[in-house]
Amino acid sequence: MTPIALIGGAACKSTEDFVTIAKTLDKAAHTVGVNFIGGYSALVQKGMTLADERLIRSLPEALSRTEYVC
Repeated sequence: MTPIALIGGAACKSTEDFVTIAKTLDKAAHTVGVNFIGGYSALVQKGMTLADERLIRSLPEALSRTEYVC
């Protein structure tokens, strides 16, 4: 899956927006019967955008509110 920070960069204005994406992905995983969805990540090896930072700050909340997103 594409790193979510790239997708969320256009739409997410807060860490809670990224948590909403995580919860949606979690629901999709449960619905189709998979036990893992990867890609809740950011490409930061060459620096961080604001979206990357928001995603990283959302990780504790996203992990506490989902079962399948990592």
